[in-house]
Parts: sequence; structure tokens; C-alpha cells
Amino acid sequence: MSKLHISSGGYMRRITKYTIILSVVLFVTSFFLGKESSENILFIFEQPFVFIGKQLRSMSLSGGFGNFIAIVFYVLISSIPLWILSYFFLKKKVIKVDYIFLPILSIALFMVMYLMINQNLVIEMLPPVLAIPVIDGDLAALRIYNVGIMMTFYTLLLLYFFTRYFIFKKVSIYKLVNVILYLLIFTILLKTILIDTSIFMNSETSNHYDTAQDILNYFFKLASAAIIVFILINFQLLSKHLELKVIDTNLFQLTKKISKFSLISIFVMISQYLVINLYQIAFSSEMYNIGFILSIPIFELLLVMIMLLITEYMKRTYDIYEENALTI
Repeated sequence: MSKLHISSGGYMRRITKYTIILSVVLFVTSFFLGKESSENILFIFEQPFVFIGKQLRSMSLSGGFGNFIAIVFYVLISSIPLWILSYFFLKKKVIKVDYIFLPILSIALFMVMYLMINQNLVIEMLPPVLAIPVIDGDLAALRIYNVGIMMTFYTLLLLYFFTRYFIFKKVSIYKLVNVILYLLIFTILLKTILIDTSIFMNSETSNHYDTAQDILNYFFKLASAAIIVFILINFQLLSKHLELKVIDTNLFQLTKKISKFSLISIFVMISQYLVINLYQIAFSSEMYNIGFILSIPIFELLLVMIMLLITEYMKRTYDIYEENALTI
């Protein structure tokens, strides 16, 4: 029992350190992003490939040696899945699914990078009703199409990981849950620290009432994200307990902590909408940027409610276990 407790403490310190480092990196990155380029989390998936595509195109258009270097980088980037296949083969870790998926991923990456370098080809794929605004300077349709291309590639990548590690390697469901929790943590940090911070720093306000509203809204988003990330980290610890089939007081304390912070998270999310709307009602005559919050954070609430439900079930299971132990 104590060994698990000590390793859990070390895990908490390690994941907290990595979370802080990632948050700092995303916060610094937000200084270099404008509001327009980061207003939607989906566009984050587009930006790395578009950026690399622009750089390679610029190098190619310089001619001569620049064109040669661009081709070399293009081939190297597109061949990353094949380099991974070679690594698995040399380390004798290759399995049948690698021979199928990794060459397909390399071909897909080759095509994706080609389209990112030659964005005019993507514009030609658009229906005329969407292509004309893009040609006139409205890049919304082009960016959405780029995201569609990116998400197709990412979906293929996820399918490979799921097939390799869950179906063929028989990785436990608990490790799969932990991977999903890591992705959720990364997504929340990406959305809040990078996108929301970028929008906040690049927002244009007309007076101090509008500025105060932006600060309030940003504070609530940060607080809500911090609590949810904290819950997800503790939920990973809960998953470790379940994987090791350990039922002890540490497990009970952990479920109580998750339940408590889940309730706090729900309170903070609801308070944000109440406070911001009341603020606008009170100072609407002095403000220029009026925008009542009418939507509900369904994803965040659903996520927290699921965790609350699971931890409540765990607490009841622990109570039954204690009763049975006393009876015996």
C-alpha cells in the first residue's frame, strides 16, 4: 500500500511539473499569435503544417540551392513514418500492423505536405461559391478545408495507434484511459493557455468597463481549466489504483477529492455565466462590447459530471467493501 502511495506522490509531482512547463510554453507562444489566427481550437491543428508548407514554398521559390533544400526537407518530413518503421525493425519491435499503416501514413503525409506547399491546389478543390471569397482575401473556407485535410490525417494516425497498441499489443484499458486523459489535459491547456490567452491579449476594448469584463471572463476560464486539469490528473491516479486492484484509504481519499473538486468546477462554470451576464446588465450603459453569454459549456459539464458519477460509485463500492470487511 505504501509503495503505491509513494509512487502516486512522485507521479503527481512529475505530471504537475510537465503541466506547468507546457502551460508556460503555450503562454509564451500566445504572445506570437494574433486573435484572428487562434480564435478556434480546430485551427491549431492546421497551423504547424501550413507554417512548414509556407517555409518550404518560400525556399523553393528562391531557386537553386534553396529549391534543393526544400525538396530534401519535404522528403524527410514525408518519410517520418518510414523512419519509425525502420527504427521498429532494427529494434525488433515491428509487428504486422506497422507494415500496413506506416507506409500509408507516409503517403498521406506526402500528400498533405504537398497540398500545404501548394495552397492554390486546395483553392481549386473548393466549390466556386467558396473559392471566390478566398481569392478575394477571405481565407475562412480555405482554413476550414485545411483543417479537414489535417483531421483526416490525424484520424488515420489515431486509428494506427489504437490498432497497434490496443488491439495487437493488448494494452490494458486503464492505459488507454490514461492516454485519453492526457489528450484531454493537453486540449484544455491548448484551448485556455494558448487560444484564450491570445484572444485576451489581442482584444481591443473601448473603456475600462469592457476591459474589466474581459479580465473577469479570462479569470473564470483560467480557474475552470485549472480545476478540470487538476481533476483529470487525480483521475489518472484513480485509474492506477483500479489497474492494480488496490482498495484502501488512499483510494477513498482520492475519490473524495475528485468529487469535491468536481462540484467546485461545476460551481465555477455556472458562476462565470452568472457573473458576466449580471456585470453586463449592471454596466450596459457604460459599455460598448455587449455580448451576453447564452451558451452552456456542455462538454466541460458532461466531463465533470461523468467523473463525479464514477467517483460517487467508487465511494459506495468502498463503503460496501468496508462493511464486508467488518462483517468478516
